[in-house]
Amino acid sequence: MPLSHEELVHACDRAAVAELAYTGHDGGVRVTAVTPLVFDGTPALALPYSERALVRALGASGDVALALSDSRLAYRGWQPLGMSGPVRVEEDAEGNRFQAHLLDQELRKHPPSRALLDTPVLRREHWWYVPRWIVRLTPARVRPLGRRTGPDEGVLAFAAGGSVDVDTVAVEDWAADPVAVRSLAGHDVERVRAPAAVFTADFSVPDLERRVEYAVQGELRDGYLRPATRSGMRTLPRPLTLRGRLRRLRELERACRRELRRAC
Repeated sequence: MPLSHEELVHACDRAAVAELAYTGHDGGVRVTAVTPLVFDGTPALALPYSERALVRALGASGDVALALSDSRLAYRGWQPLGMSGPVRVEEDAEGNRFQAHLLDQELRKHPPSRALLDTPVLRREHWWYVPRWIVRLTPARVRPLGRRTGPDEGVLAFAAGGSVDVDTVAVEDWAADPVAVRSLAGHDVERVRAPAAVFTADFSVPDLERRVEYAVQGELRDGYLRPATRSGMRTLPRPLTLRGRLRRLRELERACRRELRRAC
């Protein structure tokens, strides 16, 4: 039975983390972890101004894919689903729409934002984190995904026919060349020949303070990803010290302020 738009929106509302896939300027596939939100009855993201590079890439990509595949921190009723379709980016330079429609969701799902925006006083103090790029995702295709349960499973994203699709896969050996992948949902990835990436992310629970991402990018053929590049890391770093937390906060503030000045 085909999955409905309502099922996708419900899964997006219940998920705390998701994986966003898009194509880069070189035609290669990129994947990053995001916080999934719902805006006007459709999947959405609210990216701070520090993410301008990602926003520009999404605008140039046209079609993107979203994978709701990680059950950690998800609410009851979540199910693993993937979607593909067009993307639209809107600038919310004052953060008015973000605060009116998306802030409560982000505070519920993303503890690091809670530390910056949980009260009106905090929002005034961290005013530079309130302006957002609102990314609206229009689901043209919705597909079931297998639930990821361990570090040897990841998200496979591939670009074929002018669009991006996602699946969840078991990975035999992340360091292999080529990397063998097998769909957790029984999809026939062995028939896909396209630019692709396989991606995994880890984070500290429940605070999401520490996060790592790891991706292998290359060409998918016959169920094997032939690597062109590898990036990131798979092992979480040690807990941050107070100095480390302050340093990261200052870096985020500088990045947001810089991009806000460019937008003026």
